[in-house]
This record gives sequence, structure tokens and C-alpha cells, in this order.
Amino acid sequence: NSDNIESIIVSYQDNEITQAYSAQMIFGADKFEGKLPVTASSEFPFATGIETQLSGKLKYCLPEELGIASQTLKKVDSIALLGISSKAYPGCQILLAKDGKVFYQKTYGFTTYDQKIPVTTDLIYDLASVTKIAATTLALMKLYDEGKININKKIGFYLPELDGSNKENLLIRDILTHQSKLKAWIPFYKSTLKNGKPDTTIYKKIKTAGFLVRVADSLYIRNDYKDTILQAIIKSPLNKKKEYVYSDLGFYLMRMLVEKVSGKSIENYIAENFYSPMGLSSIGYNPRNRFDLKRIVPTEIDTVFRKQIVYGDVNDQGAAMLGGVSGHAGLFSDANDLAVICQMLLQNGTYAGKKYFSPETVKEFTKYQFPEKKNRRGLGFDKPVLDSTEVGPTCKEASPASYGHSGFTGTYFWVDPEENLIFIFLSNRVYPNASNKKLIEMGIRTSIQSVVYNALKK
Repeated sequence: NSDNIESIIVSYQDNEITQAYSAQMIFGADKFEGKLPVTASSEFPFATGIETQLSGKLKYCLPEELGIASQTLKKVDSIALLGISSKAYPGCQILLAKDGKVFYQKTYGFTTYDQKIPVTTDLIYDLASVTKIAATTLALMKLYDEGKININKKIGFYLPELDGSNKENLLIRDILTHQSKLKAWIPFYKSTLKNGKPDTTIYKKIKTAGFLVRVADSLYIRNDYKDTILQAIIKSPLNKKKEYVYSDLGFYLMRMLVEKVSGKSIENYIAENFYSPMGLSSIGYNPRNRFDLKRIVPTEIDTVFRKQIVYGDVNDQGAAMLGGVSGHAGLFSDANDLAVICQMLLQNGTYAGKKYFSPETVKEFTKYQFPEKKNRRGLGFDKPVLDSTEVGPTCKEASPASYGHSGFTGTYFWVDPEENLIFIFLSNRVYPNASNKKLIEMGIRTSIQSVVYNALKK
């Protein structure tokens, strides 16, 4: 009797593969098209069945479904495990997708070197500078697509706070390509330390009136200190030469621009316009407000500023002093949610039947902007090196059309439209010490990427 049953799904085996495919059909990544091979009852005769349509969401499959032999990807495991044994990072998540299908999703190692908590696919990593793309640049792309901002205008046109400063006439296009003469960064936290400890006129150990902004456990900064940070950026000198210098400061300003033009906090704007309609559940700012700490991977043991394990709070000091929300850092995510954003970009601004911005906007933001000036950047996005003899953010096989970004904590994503390929690598290489550069020195991510391209060729 099916009177009180809305849906019935018949799956003929009870195993991991059948369960996974049944789940994918429920959320529309795969189609229901089977028919009953027997008569189950008068209500459900032979050949009963409902056919559904694809939703356009990422599908999960074995490599062989894409014509890739699983054996050719064994070297990915070897490289990932070599990184762990060499203590380049305690653990990581790796995700590979092609043609809208995730064909490789694995986790390795543990969240820390004490090997207590193994890395699983639902753990959330501090994305660090990947925030520049997965939050700020996405927001700018939407505002640009709607004609609400002009990237060829001076930033002072949108931010009157910059009037009279040396930042007023900086072009937005130059800021997004890191050639606006802005300094690389400012260690804001240093001026808040007194005898090596947090100044008690700036910080309190408990949340209290006037000190409501959480920086870390038992560390709350004065509510108005964000104005001090802004003034430090405004008053900072510019570099003398207009050339490519990677800078965080521009994305502090881009956050302000997004909020000024949209009338919403960047946190709410990006969630309402992207994360919620995409059905993303892990990505966002300040994860400890939404998840149990067990789902969040710790970053470094900070012995200089916060004097504790940074766990559930953003690793970047400047973003932490802003309450965990900034344009250059602050996002946390698992590989799955980040992959959905990458797939939307790969599909020229559309995902699961919903358009987020036009193909022209994706093309504009992800192309080389100033190659004649030896600047490899897109608008916000990183790109392959222009000189093949140089070491860059990708393997040599990545196409010139590809784009992505990396994060200080050991995070990375790369999208290649020519191969319809997405590569995501999430780690906490800064644990326990942010000075550990083995991940980069060993070329772990680019080596894995090269293996994948060679597997596709085979």
C-alpha cells in the first residue's frame, strides 16, 4: 500500500556503489530511467518507472567512466603520501573532476602529526588566499555582470574614504592584477603587541562591551580597531614602480567595494548569491559558528601573536583581527563545495540550470590581462607563467586558458577549460609551523597535476 508514500526507489543491490549512485540520482547528478523487470503488485506492474532529467550538478564516478584507467592515477597516491612522510603536511584532500564528473576523491593522513583524527572528505580547511577568488572575485564578477561596477574606474569613485590619499586614483583592474603599486602586506598585529603580548588596551580575554570581535580563544579585539587597520592601509606608501607585486592589501579594499556597492556584508552577499542557491553547506566564514570543531582542521601553533593552536579561527592575522571576515582570507571549505564553484566557472557562469553571470564575464576575468607587461594574472585569478622556463603555479601541461589560485595554508584549485578539468588540493601545511615550505619546495601539487594530464593522454 503506497497511499502514504511519496516516492519509492528500487535499487537491486545493497552495496557502496549502489548506494552512491542512488544518492546521486536523488539530487539529480544522474538520471532515474530504470523500469520494474517484474510485476510487484497491481499498482506496480511490469515496466513501471519514472524517468528524470539531469540537474546539471557534479556527478561522482569511477575514472573508467571517463576512459581513464584507475591504475594510471596510482602515482597520485604515491606523491600525496610522500608529502606526508616528508612532513610537508600532516594530511590532505584531493579532488579531480572532468566533464562535470568527479572521478577521483581521496583523503590522506591526519589533521595533525599526532595521528589522532584521520582526514575525511567532510573536514573543512582554511582556504586562506583562495578566499580572494571563492568570495571576493565571485562577488565582483556578479556586480560587474550587472553593470554595478566598472573595473576600469578608479577605486576612489566607489570608496570616498580614500579621497585625498595615494590610493584614491588606483584603477580597479590594476588592483585585481596586482600591479597597482600596493605593498605586499602589512603585519597589523605587530603594533598591537606590548612586550611580546597582546596590548590590554586593544584586546580583552573575554568578550565584553567594546571588545566583541573574536580573534582567537580568549582574545577579543576592540570593536573600532577595524578603522585603525583601514587607516594603516590608506596611509601606507606605494611601491615606486608599477609592476606585478602580489598584494593582500588590494583585497581588503575590494571587500569594502563589494559591501559599499551591494549594501550587504561580503559574508551575506556571497552566501545569498552563490553558496545558498548552489546548495553548498560547508563553505563560508567563521566555521566554528556553524560546525562542531571536530569538522575543522587546525592550522598553525601560533607562538608569536595568539599564543595557541589556531583552530576554527582564520589563520591570517589581519583577517582574524577583522573578526574572521576579509576579502583576502577567511573562507573555510571542503573540496566538494570548492569543486562546485569551479564547475560553475567551467560552465561559464551556470550551474544546475541557474545562471550566476554571463560567459563574457567569466572570459574577461579569467584571461591574461597584461601579458605584454610580463604580468601573468587574470582579474583576481592566477594563470600559468608566460615564460615556460620559469617555475609557476601549475605544471607545464596546463593550458594557457587555465586559471586558479593557491592559499598560504596549503590550499589550491586549478581549472582548465581546454580539458574540462578541475584539480583541488587542500592541506594544512602550516601545521605546526607556518615556515614549513616543503609543499612548495617539493612541487607536490604540480607533480600531481602533471600525473593527471598524462593519465588523460593515455
